[in-house]
Amino acid sequence: MNHWIEIVRSRLNAEFGSHAWICVLATVNTQGQPTARCMVCREIDRDGQFWFVSDRRTRKDDHLRAFPDAEICFWLPNEAVQLRVSGRATVMDAQTDQYLRQNWWEKIPQSDHEIFGANPTDADPPMPGTFELISISPVTIELQDLKISAHQKQVWKTSSDGQLAEIM
Repeated sequence: MNHWIEIVRSRLNAEFGSHAWICVLATVNTQGQPTARCMVCREIDRDGQFWFVSDRRTRKDDHLRAFPDAEICFWLPNEAVQLRVSGRATVMDAQTDQYLRQNWWEKIPQSDHEIFGANPTDADPPMPGTFELISISPVTIELQDLKISAHQKQVWKTSSDGQLAEIM
């Protein structure tokens, strides 16, 4: 596993504890204008993919289909650290990966099923066709400590072999 994954996970866990990892996802809309919204990052997998659940009825999914370059930013106030991740997003919908979507549907908390229109009294609601996943493959990661005047940074960038390597 890449060393940066453990560094990032430990920083997020230290900040958020058992709470959701809240970040801002920035995309470019279909008119070429920037747009941002808060999201819950559900996981950073062992390959370094950042995972989100989404709803087909939202515009961000269309934005990412048209322009897959995206950036996510976490603010960690207890440590005065900003974590920025630039990368390429992939949207998995009902036509692309039914198996992965079903696994995530079963993995998310039951209370989150209501967001997607599931009946809150249904013990095992079926996955709606609008349930989608977004994964972001990082190209650059920047961890910036803002509590000191020199603003220390750690930066990882994709190298020629496709791996993220620390450059700062």
